[in-house]
Amino acid sequence: MKKKSNKPPNMPSILLSSIQEFREFEDSLSNNENFSAMVFYISGYLCKDEEKSARKLLAKLLSNELASQFTYHGATGKRSFKDTHLGEVFESALLTSFKNDLSDAKDAAGKWFRNAPWGKPSDGASESKRASNKGFTEISQIC
Repeated sequence: MKKKSNKPPNMPSILLSSIQEFREFEDSLSNNENFSAMVFYISGYLCKDEEKSARKLLAKLLSNELASQFTYHGATGKRSFKDTHLGEVFESALLTSFKNDLSDAKDAAGKWFRNAPWGKPSDGASESKRASNKGFTEISQIC
């Protein structure tokens, strides 16, 4: 089964691969309408498994190169993903399906960020496969 979804209007392309792209995306998410639209948009990628959903969302949003500049909580001198607008979108989207403290998703995200510098996205997708999803407009069941 496939669901179709269009990227919110005026939203920069995703898969983000540089700090500059990330900053532009953050700027667009500071608008409440864009924030809400993005939560709705990426919620279409969620499945029944919280951890797998977290890994899949991150793989759709961030390249390994960009992800290697973050940790989920901002440890080891890197940027904190959870404290960004995109981090808030990530958690808000997960909360649409998982009504809990998201501890499993947060643990999965932490592992995903730790593996990013070595090109191991922890979702089974290769970087080239992830790059082919840049600007994705069709959502298919991924879980």
